[in-house]
Amino acid sequence: MKFSFFKWRGKILISLALSLVGVITLSGCSAQSSSPPVTKVAVLVADSTRTAKFEGFKQGMAELGYGEGQISFRVLNAEGNSQNLAAEAGELVRQAPDLLVATGFAEAEDFLAASGETSKIPVLMIGVTSASQLADQFKARGIPVTGVDNGHEELTGKRLELLKLLFPDRSKILAVYDPSVQASLNALAQVHKILGSQSLYEDIPVSETLGLSRLQSHDFGKNEMMLLLPSYTIENDVGEISKLELRERIPVMGFYSTEVDAGYTAAYGLSYFDSGYQAARLAIRMLKEKKSIPFDMPDSVQLEVNRAAVAKIGEKLSSIGQSFAVQVDTIQK
Repeated sequence: MKFSFFKWRGKILISLALSLVGVITLSGCSAQSSSPPVTKVAVLVADSTRTAKFEGFKQGMAELGYGEGQISFRVLNAEGNSQNLAAEAGELVRQAPDLLVATGFAEAEDFLAASGETSKIPVLMIGVTSASQLADQFKARGIPVTGVDNGHEELTGKRLELLKLLFPDRSKILAVYDPSVQASLNALAQVHKILGSQSLYEDIPVSETLGLSRLQSHDFGKNEMMLLLPSYTIENDVGEISKLELRERIPVMGFYSTEVDAGYTAAYGLSYFDSGYQAARLAIRMLKEKKSIPFDMPDSVQLEVNRAAVAKIGEKLSSIGQSFAVQVDTIQK
C-alpha cells in the first residue's frame, strides 16, 4: 500500500509539472504573438541634399509613436544619377515594404514606373510641386497616395514680392524657368501677370536638355535680380547657380534654407526637414486607413537671407531682411 501511495503521488507531481511547463510555454507564445509587427518603410532620395526630408520624417514618426523597434527604414540614395534612381526605385518596390516614401517628384515618378500594374504599396511624397496629376496616376492603378506639396507654384507671387522688397534698388526680374515642367510654366504666367510690362522681366529657360547654358551666357545688368521657378533641374543646380550669383553679383531668390546655406541671397518656403516632419502624420493615417489621403500644403514657411552672400554681391540687407528674415552669416562649401 505504501509503495502504491508514493507512486500515485509521484504521478500527480509529474502531471502538475508538465501542466506548469505547458502554461509557461503557452504564455510565452501569447506574449510573442501579441508583439506588434515592425512597420517597414522604404525611402528613395535623388541626392544627398534631400536626406534632410528623411531626417524630419523619421523624427516626426518617432514622436507619433513609431520609434526604434516599431519601424525599420531602408534608405537608398541615387547621388544625383537618374539611372540609379530608377533602378533603386525598382529595388525598393520589389522588397514590398508597408510604405514607399518619395522625397521629391522625380522619386515619385520612378516609383510609379516601377510599381507596374500589380503593386499596391502605398506611396508618400514629401515636398513635391503640384503633384495632383501624378497622384491621379497612382490612384488610377489603385495605389494609395498622399504627401506634402511644397507650395512652390502658389508661393511664386510672394517670392517675387519679397525679392523686390529685399533689393528695392533693382528693378528687373530674370525669371528662370523650366519649359518642360508645367508647374514652372504656371509660375511664369504668374510673374507675367504680376509685373505686366515686359520691360520689368526677362524669361530664361533652364532644363535637363538645355542645362544652364542660356543663364550662364546672359549679359547681366546692375538692375537685375534672379527669381527661380519650380523645377527639379533648377533645384538640383544650386552649386552652379550660386557660383554664377556671386560672380555676376546678382541677388537670387530660391526655395529652401539649404540653398541659402549654399550661398543664395534669399529663399522663401518650407524647409526640407519641416516638410518631412509634416509628412509623418500623413504616413500614420495612410498606414492605418490603407487609402489615399488629400495632400497637405505647407504648415509654415519662412524667409531666410544670407548676409555673407548679400555682402559679396555688393548689396546691403534692407529693413525687411533685418526685421523679418532668418539670417545666415556664412556660405557652406
